[in-house]
Amino acid sequence: MRVLFIIFFFFSIFCFSQDQQFSLDYAKKEFNKGNYNKVIEYHIENKKGNKEVQTIELIAECYDKIDDFFKAIKYYEKAIKLNKEANNKTSLLSNYMKIAAIHKKIQKKQNYKVARNYLLKANSLTKEINVSITTKSIIHNNLANYYNRLKQIEKALFHHKKALKLALINKDSIQIATSYSNIALLYLNVDSSKKELDKVKHYITKSLKYNPKPYYGLFQNLGIANYLYKNYENALSNHNKAIESLLGNNLFNNKNLPDLETIKNSNKKGALIGVLYEKTYAWIKYAEQENNKQFLEEALNTIELTDKILDLLFIETTEEKTKIYWRRRAADFYFLGVHISYLLNNNKKAFYFTEKNKALLLLNNTTTTKLNYNIKLPDSIKKKEIQLKKEIYQLETLVNRGKNLDSLKNKLFEKKLDFDYFLKSLKKEFPKYTENNKKQTKILSLKEVQNKITDTSKCYINYLWNKNENQFFSLYGIAITKDSVISFKIDDLEKFDKKVLKFKKIVAEAFTNTKEKKDYQNIAFSLYQDLFPIKIRPLIKNKKLIIIPDSDLANIPFEALITNTNTNNYLIKNHEISYAYSLSFLLENSTLKRNPKNNFIGFAPITFNYDNLE
Repeated sequence: MRVLFIIFFFFSIFCFSQDQQFSLDYAKKEFNKGNYNKVIEYHIENKKGNKEVQTIELIAECYDKIDDFFKAIKYYEKAIKLNKEANNKTSLLSNYMKIAAIHKKIQKKQNYKVARNYLLKANSLTKEINVSITTKSIIHNNLANYYNRLKQIEKALFHHKKALKLALINKDSIQIATSYSNIALLYLNVDSSKKELDKVKHYITKSLKYNPKPYYGLFQNLGIANYLYKNYENALSNHNKAIESLLGNNLFNNKNLPDLETIKNSNKKGALIGVLYEKTYAWIKYAEQENNKQFLEEALNTIELTDKILDLLFIETTEEKTKIYWRRRAADFYFLGVHISYLLNNNKKAFYFTEKNKALLLLNNTTTTKLNYNIKLPDSIKKKEIQLKKEIYQLETLVNRGKNLDSLKNKLFEKKLDFDYFLKSLKKEFPKYTENNKKQTKILSLKEVQNKITDTSKCYINYLWNKNENQFFSLYGIAITKDSVISFKIDDLEKFDKKVLKFKKIVAEAFTNTKEKKDYQNIAFSLYQDLFPIKIRPLIKNKKLIIIPDSDLANIPFEALITNTNTNNYLIKNHEISYAYSLSFLLENSTLKRNPKNNFIGFAPITFNYDNLE
């Protein structure tokens, strides 16, 4: 279902010891200037002498600032280990609060649980050491937010009331405002009733009385509330205020967007993406309400800007897990891009967003391989890179199994630092190689793809099914030949999803009676009608089909669909069928130069029990 990017208000404390070395002092000065990447590079270059806990905490903060969440988590885990060994409970409390806030940003249930557990540890520490009333209020506010995300509303309200009581005792207007704004969010979700939305506005109004210059998230949440009220103009206005709060720009009307150059120099890219996501929804619904095509164009402009920001994040991120996180977030935007493009009858854009959704990570690796083909790295360096990657992967696998965690996490931390240092040294000796690894892949345009199609007997059918989205509840497809393009969509996905699940179950078992065979024929024919609507059937006639599935469609055999129940005709009888992950990737991958020394055949999935291999 659709996730509202509601902003909860989190705070933490930051501690350093007074005995600071010159290197740490220099790093802190650069940090305060906002030069986070410079601090990280300085740390990597001096890795042998930069393992003090204060330095580790500072680097964790830098990675958090540039939205490389998984790197930040690794550094905070290291800091927690060191502070536990030193019995430094004050710094440990700070670490718990900060690592919890980062887990929240990942927006997965398992991370919310981890975040809650860190906050509970922080709360326990407040009974052992002297902390300010403000810190206690912050902890309870944050705990409430995590319980809200876990849909434990009574516990959330309990901690919000505690936080508010402490803030009122302390006469802390900022914390009072934060408590009221977070209480408002207990009533804000995609299914909120009018009564609940009224409570949202009531508590946000109270929050504004205490803090007239609120955090950007309050404007974003007001925008969401107005969206749910169906007051889309006010929603857009509040989302623009949120953008102004983040970037300091003056947006004079709802049609303006910040320029990319301003965003490039900002460390608020991740937060900005959440605002633009909600703003896109508001534009789509406003266009629907007013029957205004121009509003759809504004929605498309918003998605296109977001696409460029996501590209920047991919380039800036070094941790593979963080790249995958942003890939998951990007999928929601690309689906909206396809939805808008379909409404605008813009096949070129629909194809672009479909391909961007599918090919982003794989195509990057393919392009990098091509760019690096003529760069002659010494064999020793190639072997070193492969060996470090293998060792990191093996350690990550062992960590995931959950044995000897402290020891393994420490080894993994050190190995990743070694790998960062290795890449840093490559940058000096082989700058072109490093530049290539950071280049963002250009998705082939629809015209470029059609120009590359040499076999006129082929038809490529690309499906896009985003199961997180529940506002438009559609599956999109685009059929492409050398000379033609047709977009289509499948509605009523609740019914369609049940068909897919039933089909998967039926084809996995042998028929034992006539009824089972008849059930199979009916469901296989019904799915064929959905997946190959009448409008594309002339296009696929007598063609070889290359299916590019998505979501659960990747797990069904299209060959077994039935095109006519009367003749029991299977799709495979009329078409040669093959599959691809992405059309752009398929065409680009075929251009790679390969000189394999050996033949290889692989079978998956399989478990090699005799050697304990998964």
